[in-house]
Amino acid sequence: MFGSKDKKEKSKQNVQMSPKKSVGKKSYGNVYVMPNKFQGRQSTTSVKPLLFAVGILVVVIIVIAFYFFYESTKTKDPLDIEPVANTEVDSDMVVDDAVTEDDADSDNNTNRLIGDSDMVVDDPDTLIDDVDDADVTDPEDPVDDSINNPISLDPAVISSDVDRDGLTDIEEAIFGTSPSKPDSDADGFTDGSEVPGGYNPAIAAGALLVDAGYIDTIETNFIDTNFKTLYIRNWFARSLPAVKQVQITADTGENIKITVSDNAQSTSVGNWFLLNNPLVLPSQITAISVGELEGIITPSGLKIYLTDPLRKNIYTFEYIIGAGDEMRYPSIFRMIVDNFELIILDDLITDVGDSSTPSSTDSTIQ
Repeated sequence: MFGSKDKKEKSKQNVQMSPKKSVGKKSYGNVYVMPNKFQGRQSTTSVKPLLFAVGILVVVIIVIAFYFFYESTKTKDPLDIEPVANTEVDSDMVVDDAVTEDDADSDNNTNRLIGDSDMVVDDPDTLIDDVDDADVTDPEDPVDDSINNPISLDPAVISSDVDRDGLTDIEEAIFGTSPSKPDSDADGFTDGSEVPGGYNPAIAAGALLVDAGYIDTIETNFIDTNFKTLYIRNWFARSLPAVKQVQITADTGENIKITVSDNAQSTSVGNWFLLNNPLVLPSQITAISVGELEGIITPSGLKIYLTDPLRKNIYTFEYIIGAGDEMRYPSIFRMIVDNFELIILDDLITDVGDSSTPSSTDSTIQ
């Protein structure tokens, strides 16, 4: 009896000494993990802001993409288009619409051309005619390229002229005159007044520029109309029969062009210019004459137009300043214009049925 009691006591002690099993726990070595059923639900509050930010970013990207797509596809209002800078027009360009519809109206043109009493003309009856439908330039004929290259209404900026004699300082160096003396040869005429007239400003007693070593003559060989004029010898000059044009280029880059245009309607030079340049008023042009040729000067002084006595052609003299912003050779430009001479070919045909070869003689009109 007592032996069994001792066994029970030992058995009880062994039970008390043995480690207790964790109820509901999984053991991995010495690490105990809480069973899933006792773990609480994981919080989702930290995920929501992230999803919200991503959504906003997607919306912003869509809005920006739509904006750029809209800007790239919409049509721009013509009134908002910036004007294109003027460029040089090829001399052989033919303009399809020489005169606007409003300018073609004879009543409106008549009032505009002859109604301004401030027009400076030598002979209003010859320079500005009454305008009718026949005076409108034929769109099929070559016309003045100033239709595409608008005429400047502001006077050109002239290069430095210290002695104010009409020759710029750079021109004084070409002609060998003094930049500080208005009349270098003391003949009673200022240097600037002698050059356009063809006189040598450095030599008195009526010495001519054509006899000076730095002056040369260029003569055209066109098919139906020809001319000649003076230019500076060391400048580049060439005649272009295909487009009926002469180009003279200064060693500083400026260009002077002489272009022949048909005047099919025999319009006066004043009307021809005003019809082709409707934004210019008669009071803004100045009439000139070169021998028997009538002409006009534009407001800027960079273009001069002449026509022959029969008004067969218009001769456009254009001074292109180029990269600079000043007119360096105003007197040389006038020398080229004022010494311009037409070469007239007079065909002497005695009889239509005559088999002899027609002869011709050359004469000039200055």
